[in-house]
Amino acid sequence: MRRILILAYGLVLCGCAEPPAHDTTGVVPGVDSPPAAVLLPDYEKLSNLGLLSRKGTVKVGMTREEALDMFVEPPGSYEKSDLPPSIAAPFEAFAWQTRTEGFGMILYQNKVGAAVHEIDKVTPDRLDEVVRAYQSQYGPAFTHLQGRHVEYWFWQSRSQAGRGDHLLMVTKVQAKPNLLNITEAIGTVPVMEALRMTEQSANGDLARADRMLDEQRPKNGKS
Repeated sequence: MRRILILAYGLVLCGCAEPPAHDTTGVVPGVDSPPAAVLLPDYEKLSNLGLLSRKGTVKVGMTREEALDMFVEPPGSYEKSDLPPSIAAPFEAFAWQTRTEGFGMILYQNKVGAAVHEIDKVTPDRLDEVVRAYQSQYGPAFTHLQGRHVEYWFWQSRSQAGRGDHLLMVTKVQAKPNLLNITEAIGTVPVMEALRMTEQSANGDLARADRMLDEQRPKNGKS
């Protein structure tokens, strides 16, 4: 799951991915600086947004155990608990990872401040299924951004103009012809900002991600 590192998404840096084969530290602004304080989640602020799974929906404020009931850790996975560089205590992190799937959380008081699910090497039909499920549940995305290899959908609680408290993101990365990597994430706006999982970060990262994937294209195109 190295493409999220390529796209500068912070939760994978906490261990939801294998380290990249090349240096990507320059992709994440401020990664060598002490993390800025991230506004702690207010779990009294509720939202209908959540991360969809076949077993239920992971929402901000759900306990770690409840979330893991929705995204059950499969046999043979490995676990990590390192926080990404952009987030510090009192937050905690937990992630499990297999060769083709991963699930991770940023936790405060053992409750979800953000959660990310990734699946690798899926077909465009699977992407259509994922996006349709979110559109059916939450309506059209507030923001849709599309590059040559990368595509984003964002939903936000309350209203887009009102900067709702919770943000939902779906991202597609086409690292190989006809095979996609999909990332779904839900979190409070401050935590998602720290993870660079917002439409503002996406606008800045889109061209850079496309360029980096273009550079990889000759090698990946042979596989």
